[in-house]
Amino acid sequence: MRLIYPGSFDPFTRGHLDIVQRALSFGLPLTVVVGHNPEKRSWFTPEERVELIRQSVAGAGLDGADRLTVEVHEGLLVAKYAQPGNVLIKGLRGAQDLEDEAVQARFNREIGNLETLFLPSQASFSHISSSIVKQLAQLEVPLAPYVTKEVEAALTQKLAERKEHHD
Repeated sequence: MRLIYPGSFDPFTRGHLDIVQRALSFGLPLTVVVGHNPEKRSWFTPEERVELIRQSVAGAGLDGADRLTVEVHEGLLVAKYAQPGNVLIKGLRGAQDLEDEAVQARFNREIGNLETLFLPSQASFSHISSSIVKQLAQLEVPLAPYVTKEVEAALTQKLAERKEHHD
């Protein structure tokens, strides 16, 4: 049995890290899958996101978990991960997330017999999203409550690069 935690993770937040930590507590192998959608305008490449997740996990002391892998996947999850015993993990911040994710979960079950386990966000992380973190970064709001120091440094670097290109 393997747990699969998919997402865009652009960028990886403390809420995502919490889901990783809680998923690992089940004692099963966990694969964090960075979704790659070429039509989406991401700040970070898939490879950069994988590296930021690895760094964040290591910084949280979870890198000793030999049952944790991080990889990139493009396309339908069921095409690669629909195998007996695999279960998707999805974090939920609120009711809207549940509605959206429940539809996807039904399709994953119908198409690939792939079940989904929902983990509600802790209250302290329920307001954090990758898109809000990017907005806060642009406003130069301190990001430590929302992302790891590795992600904060990467966001600062991305903003500096963007300013160079616009100057």
